[in-house]
Amino acid sequence: MFWPEPHSRVRSSYLLIASSLAFGWSANAGNLALSTADRYLKAGEQLVVAVSVEGQAVDGVGAQIVLNYDATKLSFASRSTPGALDLPIYELDSAGVYKIALGTSTGNTDVEVAGTIALLTFNVTGEFADASGLVSFGGSGRVVSKISNAAGSAVVLGAATDLGPVTRDVTAPVMTAAPSNRLMWADANGSGQAVAILTAPTATDNVDSAPVIVRTRAGNVDSSDNFPAGAITTVVWTATDNCGNQATRSASVDVSASSIARLDVGMAGAFVANNFNRGVEIVTGSETIPLTVPMACPSSTRAIGNVDFQLSGASDYAADCAAIRDPLHSVSRTATVAYSAIPGSSGSRDYNSRYLVNPVSDLSIGNANGDAVIDILDFSAFVVQRGGQLPLDTSSSSVGPHTDFNASSDGTGASTALDVTNADLSFLAVNFFAGDETCGAFNNQQPLARIRVKDLRRMGLVGQEMADLNGDGWVDTTDIALMMQGVEPRRPTPTQAPNVANVTNTSNTRR
Repeated sequence: MFWPEPHSRVRSSYLLIASSLAFGWSANAGNLALSTADRYLKAGEQLVVAVSVEGQAVDGVGAQIVLNYDATKLSFASRSTPGALDLPIYELDSAGVYKIALGTSTGNTDVEVAGTIALLTFNVTGEFADASGLVSFGGSGRVVSKISNAAGSAVVLGAATDLGPVTRDVTAPVMTAAPSNRLMWADANGSGQAVAILTAPTATDNVDSAPVIVRTRAGNVDSSDNFPAGAITTVVWTATDNCGNQATRSASVDVSASSIARLDVGMAGAFVANNFNRGVEIVTGSETIPLTVPMACPSSTRAIGNVDFQLSGASDYAADCAAIRDPLHSVSRTATVAYSAIPGSSGSRDYNSRYLVNPVSDLSIGNANGDAVIDILDFSAFVVQRGGQLPLDTSSSSVGPHTDFNASSDGTGASTALDVTNADLSFLAVNFFAGDETCGAFNNQQPLARIRVKDLRRMGLVGQEMADLNGDGWVDTTDIALMMQGVEPRRPTPTQAPNVANVTNTSNTRR
């Protein structure tokens, strides 16, 4: 027994309840049960458990209730006795066990016991999800839950019903927005990847103070900021509260298979147009990259331009040699490929680092036939096109010769626009005998100071013999001087139509 020493009015109720323990159970219906109206709890709430007689009412004068509760999740707060057994005789709460003995204020007369006997309020102190057995009937031997009547008998009851499952939290965490999807160029270091730092979303929960957030790739826990080139990688953040409720956010990182590089190039000479495009070719490593570079003329002595281009992200180009040329107008210049760790963006993609290609010298303009030198063959090609109009802009796919070196086309297409003039000849004169800079062995091509007219014909350059202004059978620097003095070349006869489709110096091989 766990009753205290009875006294006064409590004594009579106590004696009735105590005497009932010596007798067998009397036949009756109904059963003791635990229930709650709050199956779903939120933060800061209390669990209110009703101790009731379910089914048919019973006659009794007292009750003894022994309950076990999960002390890791609940703490006893208070009780009330709204039913007919309204007289507390004894109450004890200790280490997850709650005991109470109740009598009736009507004396030793049986009262009808039905519905709620006691309401017990517990503070929720620990997290749980869908939990059964938070509160249950307990005790052993004579210290068990009973109802006794005035005759001194324990009322026969059906099997007691424990408290069913209670859900502490059914609400998923609330996550902030995931970081924006990233479009990246591969890092310019040959690693075949890009570093993309993604700021993880945060999460709040209606119960938990800090839901656990796990970052995964393809279902595996992963916190790396390195993402492979040539692939789209999805990162998922999952926030889980203590009840297993989850929320997710995701972001993708799309890394190009290429690194980004920038070409800064200048062209020496007195250019006319303020803005024009020129086709440029870059050779570095095993890659040959055709580009179209927008050029501008901030001064009267040179044109400058820049353009971004792509290099394979699987190779490290830093410190490599790159050869740059305008195939229709210049010989090549070389540059050491540099590395820049300054982040930025190009097109729709960001980069952490990029390559820089910046020739020390401006491109030498005046090469009309695409070989490795500026020589007398370029002069003969110029003479054929002198007085004609050529497109202002060229691209990496344009076909030459194109001897409008100073970009003087007005773009109107008018027949009166004579864009290939002696002003273009100055490019030839200034850069005469200039040769390719190479990233490897010198190709040993020697510039020609003069060539026989008959050799031009043998090379298939019919019509270019008109560059022999003095008629001595040679095209040479004397003819260049005469042209600059205003001597007009002899135009070919109809049977000698100029052929400038292929004016390559066939005696030498381009690098």
